[in-house]
Amino acid sequence: AKVLTSIIMIILSTNDIGNGGVKSIADALKGNTSLTSLNLSTNEIGNGGAKSLADALKVNTTLASLNLKENQIGNEGATFLANALKVNTSLASLNLRYTQISDEGAKSLADALEANTSLTELSVPANVHSGIIGKIKARILSTRRTQKRKFLEALKSDEKAPLNRSRLMFVGQGKAGKSATVRSLLGKGFNPDWDSTIGADISERMTSSATSKWRNPDDLKGDFTSRFAARLMVAHSNTRNRPNAKATAQVGKTKEKTNLVLPSHINKMLNEEAINDSTKTTNATVSNDPESARIRNVQHNESSSGRIRPSLKNTSVQVKQEPNDEIVREFEEKLFLDAKRDVNSLTLSLWDFGGQQVFYAMHHIFLTKSGIYILVFDVRELLEPNRKHAALKYLLFWLRSIKLHAPTASLILTGTFLADISERESVSGVDNVLRELVKDSFSQIVTNVNEGLVYFPIDNKEALGIDNLRCVVEEQARDDNSISEQVSIRWMALLDQIHSKRNQSCYLTLSGDIRNLGLEVGIGSSVEQETALALFHERGLLIHLTSTVVLKNIVVIKPQWLVDALGKVICDGSLHIDKDEFKHVGLEEDLTRTFEMGLASRDFLDYVWKGEQVDFFLDLMERTMLLSKWHFSENELYLIPSLL
Repeated sequence: AKVLTSIIMIILSTNDIGNGGVKSIADALKGNTSLTSLNLSTNEIGNGGAKSLADALKVNTTLASLNLKENQIGNEGATFLANALKVNTSLASLNLRYTQISDEGAKSLADALEANTSLTELSVPANVHSGIIGKIKARILSTRRTQKRKFLEALKSDEKAPLNRSRLMFVGQGKAGKSATVRSLLGKGFNPDWDSTIGADISERMTSSATSKWRNPDDLKGDFTSRFAARLMVAHSNTRNRPNAKATAQVGKTKEKTNLVLPSHINKMLNEEAINDSTKTTNATVSNDPESARIRNVQHNESSSGRIRPSLKNTSVQVKQEPNDEIVREFEEKLFLDAKRDVNSLTLSLWDFGGQQVFYAMHHIFLTKSGIYILVFDVRELLEPNRKHAALKYLLFWLRSIKLHAPTASLILTGTFLADISERESVSGVDNVLRELVKDSFSQIVTNVNEGLVYFPIDNKEALGIDNLRCVVEEQARDDNSISEQVSIRWMALLDQIHSKRNQSCYLTLSGDIRNLGLEVGIGSSVEQETALALFHERGLLIHLTSTVVLKNIVVIKPQWLVDALGKVICDGSLHIDKDEFKHVGLEEDLTRTFEMGLASRDFLDYVWKGEQVDFFLDLMERTMLLSKWHFSENELYLIPSLL
C-alpha cells in the first residue's frame, strides 16, 4: 500500500491473514493516501489485529470502507476501534457482522459515534441489545442529516473556492516521443507501434499528491456542482488542520446566502429539505426502502471451535430517509468521500499536439496563456552533427512561440531517448547545447534541480526519469497562481448546464444558448458569463475564441471534436491519408490537388467532414487564417497555406 499509491480498493477476504499479517497492512495504511476500500473479512483477525487497524485509522484520512466481518474480534477489539472512530474523519462504512462483539463492545462503538462525524453505516452482531442498536441508529441518522444539511448549505451559498485545474501542453518535433511521454506520465507502457498524433489528443487525469499516480477522473461521483459543494464542505472541516494548503484551503469567506437561481433539480432538493426540517420527528422510522441508510442487526452462530458462522436468518433494520431526487441520491457516501480524498487534488487537462510541421499552423488556436508547457525533443539529435542544426531550429521555434503565447507559463524541456546516450558526458553535452541556445532569453524554463540540468532527460521505453518529471510537472502546476483563482458554485452550475448539451450539439452560441443557460443558474451579467467562459477555455474544458465577433459567438463544448475536424484537413498526406479510400470514392484528383497544391475542393471537404457542419468549419478556418477562398478558378476551391 505504501508503493502502490494509485490503488483505491483491495479485497483480501478469506486469506488467513491473522493478527500478524494485518499489522503489516495497518502500518502501510498509516502513510497511504489513495486506498478508499479495504475488505479483510474472514481472516482470523482478533483483538490484536483490531488494535493495529485502530491505530492506523487514527491517522489515515482516506479509507472510507472497512469490512471486518467473520473475524474473531471481541469487545476489547471493539473498544480499540471505537477510540479510533472518535478521531477518524473519513471512514463511512464499518462492517463487524458475525464477530464476537457483545453489548459491552457495541456500547463503546455507540458512545464513539457521539464524537464521530463521518460514519454512515455500521454493522454489528445480532446479539447486541436493542437499546444499543437504537442508540447507534439515532447517531447514524443524525450524521447523515448533518452531512446533507451542510451539503445543501454549500449548494445554496455563493461561496467561492479554487477550481483546482490546470492544463498541460506537450509540443515539439514529430517523432520526438511526445505521445510516448504522455503515456509514461499516465503510467502506461511503451508502445513502439503507437501512431503519430493527428492535430492533438486531449485527455484528463487527476492527482491527489506529488507522490501518487495520475488517475482517470471519470469514476468520480456527481456532477461539477455537487462535487464542488462537497469539496467546500470538506475544505471547511479541514481548514484548522490544513492551514497552509495553498490551492484548497483558500475557501472564500462565507457570504450571506443569496437567492441563487440554481438548476431545477437542486432547487427541488432545497425545497424538500425545508419541508423535512419543518416536519421531522425525533423518532427514527423502520422502513424497507432499499435506498435508505442501513444499520444491520445480524445474527450469528458459533461453532464448537469458536469460529463465527453466518446464520441462515438475518435481520435488517433500516433508517427511513426523507424524500429525495436525483441529486440527493448523488449525495451518497462516495460523493462525500471522493471530496475528502480529493480535497487537495488537481485535475490536469493534457493536450498532446501533433509534431509534424503541417500542424503548427493550427496550434495557435489551442495554445493558452496559462498552464504548463512540456517541450519534448530527441536528445540524440543534439549530439549528431548532421541533425543538430535542424533540431535546434525546431526547439527555437517552439521556445519563441511559447514565449509569445504564454510568457509567464512554466516551460519544461524534456529530452527523450536517454537510454541511447547513457554516458554522463553526453547528458552534460546536451545540457551545454541547450544552455547556449536559451541563454538568458527564456526565464520561464524550469530547471532540473536534482540533476543540475536545464532539461529533464527521460527514456519512455526503459521508464527512466519519468517519476521525477511527473513530480516536477505537478509541482509547477500547483505553484501556478492561476489555479488558485476563486470561482463560485454558480459557475459550476453553468458548466454542468453547458456539458449537459454535449449529447445534442458540439458547440453553443454565446448570444443565445450561453445567455439563457447563464440566466438559469443565476448569472445574468454577460460580463460574468464571458469571464467564466474564459476560465473554462484556459483550463481545457471548452474552446472559446474571441478574436472576431463571429468566433466570439461560438462556444465549442467538445474540444476534441474541433481538433479532429481540423486534423482531417491539416495533416501530413503521406502519413495520415488513405489514398485508396479517396480513389474508391472518386476523389483521387481532389486529394492530389489538396496535398500537392494546397487547394481543397468543396467535394473533398464535404467528404472528410462527412457533410456535417461544413460551413461552420469553413468559416472558423477562414477567420483563424487557416484557409481562404481561392478566386482564380471556376470551381469552388479553398487555399490551405499550411499544406504548401
